[in-house]
Amino acid sequence: MKFQNWVSFEKHLSEAAPKHLSPLYLAVSPCPFERKKIFTAILEAIQKKEPQVSVTRFEGTQVAIEQVIEQLNSQSLFGGPTVVQLDGVEKLKKPSLEALIHYIETPSPFSYLILGASGSKQVASLVQKGKKDLVALDLSDEKPWDKKTRLQTYLARRASQESKALAPDAALYLLDHVGLDLSALEQEMIKLLCYCAERKQITLEDVRKIGSSEKQINTWQLAEAIIWEKAPVALEHQIELSWLLPFIGQLRYQLHVGVQLASCVDNQYSPEEISAQFPQIRGALLPKRLSAVRQLGRRFFQQALHELFEIELLTKNHACNPALALDLFISKIRT
Repeated sequence: MKFQNWVSFEKHLSEAAPKHLSPLYLAVSPCPFERKKIFTAILEAIQKKEPQVSVTRFEGTQVAIEQVIEQLNSQSLFGGPTVVQLDGVEKLKKPSLEALIHYIETPSPFSYLILGASGSKQVASLVQKGKKDLVALDLSDEKPWDKKTRLQTYLARRASQESKALAPDAALYLLDHVGLDLSALEQEMIKLLCYCAERKQITLEDVRKIGSSEKQINTWQLAEAIIWEKAPVALEHQIELSWLLPFIGQLRYQLHVGVQLASCVDNQYSPEEISAQFPQIRGALLPKRLSAVRQLGRRFFQQALHELFEIELLTKNHACNPALALDLFISKIRT
């Protein structure tokens, strides 16, 4: 069973728990932070049935697949079922992927396997072979405007969890100036919740006061310049990880827009149809973006998304200096 939007998947989880849960789940999203959120939602559904689960987390590049399968086939000494989370499935080599597919065809009756991948093409064979039991949420082809709507709902619910209301214009301001990166948005919401601790409403004025909007606007423009204009980068401050990770989200948003525009061009959509699908790209900017898309091609944006994902992994694993990571990304998309 495959879902391509969060609302349908969330509804499925609520209806399936606790009696009709699957032993196999797959979360596909280019954002590692978002995959973790999906993992958490699945785990919470499992815990409605089995409160005493034993959870083990693995990264695809850092563990032998035999160890994962052995864990799944071993009953917990504490009596509860085993839950194994395996992220980065797209990075598994062919023999490991084949071993995983073999397990998926006949999963353990006393374990749950939650898989994560950054893209759907790399795990297409796994989805095909596991279609009997596998429940997948694939957000890899989510349209930017759909994602914006989903994240606006997420922000409102996040505020509601703290007994607060987030004004719609405040949510839209966050999305327009922070971007569609869930990790960066979560950080902004934490700041807002602390700032508005004594009040029940988070307003646009609150967001503007503590959201460093001038800096965010500048980084938003910088992301546009890097992706669309290939402009030279001249930063006035030292690049730190806390700055780079939200900025990666802004770069990712621009690249997703590029992929979607390229798809429209490939399918010969009229300018009016494209304009209707991208209301956020106003005036003379849309023809300029379309001209760049025709020149660069869809492959440029897809390959740049892959390079950005690799850079994000390097920085999050502290394997690369943030400034060097950004330079590396820029050099790769310009070669």
